[in-house]
Amino acid sequence: MADPGTDGPGDGQPAAGTTTAPAPAPAAPPRAGTILTRGAAPASGASPAPSPAPAGNGTPPGQGAPDAPPAGDWRADFTDPELKTSRVLDKFTGKEALAKSYIELQQLIAPGNDAKPEVLERWRKHIGVPADPTGYVLPDPPSGTRDGATLTLAQQHFRDAGLMPWQAAKMAALFDTVESHREDLLRSEYAKGVDSLEQEWGAERFAQQTTLAARAIAFLDDQETEPAKRLAPWLDQTGHGDHPVLIRTLAKIGDMLEEHRLIDPQLPGMPGKTEAQAELDRINADPKHPAHNPDDPGHLAAFARKEGLYKLIHGTREVVQR
Repeated sequence: MADPGTDGPGDGQPAAGTTTAPAPAPAAPPRAGTILTRGAAPASGASPAPSPAPAGNGTPPGQGAPDAPPAGDWRADFTDPELKTSRVLDKFTGKEALAKSYIELQQLIAPGNDAKPEVLERWRKHIGVPADPTGYVLPDPPSGTRDGATLTLAQQHFRDAGLMPWQAAKMAALFDTVESHREDLLRSEYAKGVDSLEQEWGAERFAQQTTLAARAIAFLDDQETEPAKRLAPWLDQTGHGDHPVLIRTLAKIGDMLEEHRLIDPQLPGMPGKTEAQAELDRINADPKHPAHNPDDPGHLAAFARKEGLYKLIHGTREVVQR
């Protein structure tokens, strides 16, 4: 028997006539978990399948699940994946910041009636409202230049209402259209009143009375005052010179001024009261005058002349035939 402390023949080779058992295979590395938790064992001799790459980092765009919010992110409890990973929300530090931004946005869109002055100013600036009322440039109305006081008042109201410049221009144009329509209606009513007055007075008396009214205006107007502040230009500008009540009133004033010889009693193209009375007396004294003879071809014209003279002298009383 060989010495256990020495090697056998051949230094590690098996002795003749003996049999050496095959060396055991190297042990497999330990596998974590159990079969049920790690899946079925691979077939004998097959390489284990590679583990799938985690989604997120390293995943090509458009593939796999979106990046999860980092730990501690205020969006972690969101249920919508798009909200969790939206880059738009990255600038907000939390839900309160997001809510505050939303409120500010709503105030820019349409501030409420109880909005603070600074909120209203921020809204006005955002939509392009001029910082000063004079920033509104409004077109002149069709009738001419816009009155300075009216322009200033409109600009201030437009600023308070928060109108944009184009909206203010539209409002001014609408006002001009309404005002023009109102003036047209007023002049139409004046024209009807003047026609009625002419029928009441007759053509000759109407011409006399309107001339007296015009002379009364010239007498009452302060000639030392600048023209823009006189009565006659105002009557022409506003159209009130055609107001039948004013015509009647000023004609009476003119008649009183004529009686006191404060204005020229002789009206151009018309007889004065003295001349009219003299002509009427001649007609009444002539029984053969066409005005008294219905069969005369010139009766209608002569009678109309007599009636006009009477109205010229006595006003609207009917002619008394003699």
